[in-house]
Amino acid sequence: SKELVHLWIGLDIVHPCDLNRRIEDVGLSYLNDLVNHGFFKKNERIDGCPYYVLHDLLHNLAVNISSFECLSIYSSNVKSIQIPQDVRHLSIIVDDKDVEDIKTFKYYKKDLGALDKRLKVENLRTLMVFGEHHGSFVKTFCDLFDKARALRAIYLSGSERFYIPGAPYTVEDMLCNFSKLIHLRYLRIKSADMENTGLLSA
Repeated sequence: SKELVHLWIGLDIVHPCDLNRRIEDVGLSYLNDLVNHGFFKKNERIDGCPYYVLHDLLHNLAVNISSFECLSIYSSNVKSIQIPQDVRHLSIIVDDKDVEDIKTFKYYKKDLGALDKRLKVENLRTLMVFGEHHGSFVKTFCDLFDKARALRAIYLSGSERFYIPGAPYTVEDMLCNFSKLIHLRYLRIKSADMENTGLLSA
């Protein structure tokens, strides 16, 4: 819940009406309302940690409604997917199977690097990367998002190796103009090899 609420705050969709309430509490009330009205379902993992799921039908509806502003690119469809001009929120999902051999990996890297000709990165507000984003993608991401100055939220998740073998790399290596992201309000990195880190700035 905290992760989701902080992301909402970073995207500036939480607006407190009462100045005496913390903005996190307002975001949590939004989430509780969505659960109470049946949009989200609250489940618990084995360790008792709660998580939220969206029904398949509601998910499909949300995807259709937001299709002009939100886009998910899978490594398997990066070349064929239609990209609307007004995309504001982008997620990239890297499937290990699509990059497991060197030939397929090179094709994916080439197709990913060509996205800058199909996507107006300067319009992006959200960037999320899921799965194994190997060290050899660093320069590709850096070149691709060189002009993404309007980003408000960055989320990097699932990487087991958030480094080039023998040479650690940082978010600045993936986003060349990271220091110029003056609108950035939410940064979260989740990796199996390092502690989860999160940053929320005003």
